[in-house]
Amino acid sequence: GVDASGPGEMLADFAGEARFNEDGTGTFGNYTGEWKFSSDEQSITIFSDDLPYIVKAVTCDIIELTTTSFKIEAVVPDQQQMPVTIRLTFKAK
Repeated sequence: GVDASGPGEMLADFAGEARFNEDGTGTFGNYTGEWKFSSDEQSITIFSDDLPYIVKAVTCDIIELTTTSFKIEAVVPDQQQMPVTIRLTFKAK
């Protein structure tokens, strides 16, 4: 994979701290929004009016969920509206 979290890259605004509050709200880097687990807890949907490229919700497969790591993967449109697979990793503080 390619790291796309640097300045000007597709995931730059996701870089930083993520906070998933128990009430379903949260912050994800520079974004603020809401989140919801699927009923089987195999995926999570993140909702935010701040997300880029006209996407207001991203449903991600949960790759790993432990007390120290949360890894998710999703297919989202890039700047040219072409599908691209992204993987985000959040570490506990």
